[in-house]
Amino acid sequence: QDDRAVRSLVRQAEGDGRHVLEIGPGKGAITEELLHSFDTVTAVEMDPHWAAYVRKKFDGKRVTVFQGDFLDFRFPSEIDTVVGNVPYGITTQILRCLLESTNWQSAALIV
Repeated sequence: QDDRAVRSLVRQAEGDGRHVLEIGPGKGAITEELLHSFDTVTAVEMDPHWAAYVRKKFDGKRVTVFQGDFLDFRFPSEIDTVVGNVPYGITTQILRCLLESTNWQSAALIV
């Protein structure tokens, strides 16, 4: 994990947004940095193991984890920022899903 890359990604996402959606938190490296800049973090993780890991790691903090396919996820209305390291195999589908949603204002994605 490159801490500088994580900080740079989060800096690009900062702004007026207070509620961030993270696509695929994995072990939670980006999640941890997002907590320094946003009021809430909503994370969507496909893998049940990593979803449980992130839930436990951030228990009691301002993180909500949904386990499931991002393409089936329905954005909470308060989400204003999107961040993530987008899985290569479904990049196009994720970008289409994001572009069809209207409630977010900015995004910082690694694709």
